[in-house]
Amino acid sequence: MKRTIERTLIIIAIVLHGLAVLSLGFQWMLAEVEADLPEELTFGPQMIVALAANIVAILLAVMVLTMLGSGAKKSGYWLIGMAAGLLLATLGGSIIASVLYVIAGIMCLKRRPDA
Repeated sequence: MKRTIERTLIIIAIVLHGLAVLSLGFQWMLAEVEADLPEELTFGPQMIVALAANIVAILLAVMVLTMLGSGAKKSGYWLIGMAAGLLLATLGGSIIASVLYVIAGIMCLKRRPDA
């Protein structure tokens, strides 16, 4: 089965994670330069955890994309688990990507392969 919709949802989520990594990296760079940032934008431990979680999410999503053709059920479980872990690690900051992962995971679990 082609599973084009699942692949598209995962790729959109990867792009969202990439944008988050770029913005967090830019914020880290500004913090290293000692720019005048508001109190809310200082780079603390929560930001480091969010940056690491987004990088790990990109790597796991690429892994799931590669195994989507061979084991759709296993990919579905990975996607749903990844969405839950990502929501906890980023404290809800990646809710859109997590919802995309849950939708793709449910589709992987419920769609039947062609007989």
